[in-house]
Amino acid sequence: MRHLFSPPVSAKKLHQKFPSARRLNRLRAALEGAGLRAGLLTDPNDVFYYTGYRPTAPAFLVVSRSRATLYAYGVDNAAARIRSSEVRFISSLKAVALPRGRIGYDQAALTAAAYFALRRRGRQLVPALKALSLPRQRKEPGELALMRAALRIALRAHQATRIAGTERSVAAAFDAKLRVAGAEPSFDTIVGAGPNSGDIHHRPTAQRISLPVVFDFGARWKGYCSDTTRTRIDPRSRWQRALFETVAQMQGGLIDFIQPGMAWKSVQAEWARQMKRAKHAVSHGFGHGIAVHEPLPTLLPGSVVTVEPGIYTRRGGCRIEDMVLITKNGARILTR
Repeated sequence: MRHLFSPPVSAKKLHQKFPSARRLNRLRAALEGAGLRAGLLTDPNDVFYYTGYRPTAPAFLVVSRSRATLYAYGVDNAAARIRSSEVRFISSLKAVALPRGRIGYDQAALTAAAYFALRRRGRQLVPALKALSLPRQRKEPGELALMRAALRIALRAHQATRIAGTERSVAAAFDAKLRVAGAEPSFDTIVGAGPNSGDIHHRPTAQRISLPVVFDFGARWKGYCSDTTRTRIDPRSRWQRALFETVAQMQGGLIDFIQPGMAWKSVQAEWARQMKRAKHAVSHGFGHGIAVHEPLPTLLPGSVVTVEPGIYTRRGGCRIEDMVLITKNGARILTR
């Protein structure tokens, strides 16, 4: 029997080799399709995807038709080992060289200060989040294996965590189990007990555990994340059972509804219809991409998203979240 915290998959098998010329070429094709001369990537997840380096300080990856250059602050040994792009260490944004023409940038990741510092004569900075994020949407087999590994680590840690004591102690115990497994939380672990389960993004407190309990957790392993939510209810409570059954039915309906090529907003509209029928208000999106929150305007085959309907009341709430893979035939649940 495999030990709870043994590596879920061979690290050698899942080693991602950089440089990834294939990934850079997909990005160049997306930029060309959008009429852009180059792309300016500043989201740490984008930098990691193309270079294998996860920056801890602002970094700027400039990808043009002929070259890719990473500008990093200070001297970083990890950045110095990158082979997928030319690396230049800078002390100011004035050293970032941008080609002339239309340059696409991620409007969700580039700060206003950097935007104004990088604008120069002959260079037009164009919001291009959709084009820049497109190559990352379709997960490669190796990426899917890494995501499944992160998912298995998180689920094992969740199963081994005793739901007793306080919200804070439960969250801390779960996080510690991840770190023993060689992973880390992919976001701040959420444990909401009793009335606190009705708080969508509750921060664990010294509140003693009482039902219902919403436990939202995830692991980051080798750069890839998982995200799952489980709600524990008191089966003797009629209102908690009814709440759980309603959310579970909604989630099943949304997963069945999802089809490849469908616009994200179409699934959101379907959830809004389901919530209206159940006489509840929509409090957040039906799900998101996994980065942890990756922009996905369209559901493409190979994309991984969460489906996480939730209902929140003053007495308490319920959320059920699973990761699904978009295939040519619909959505396949990865979590179970």
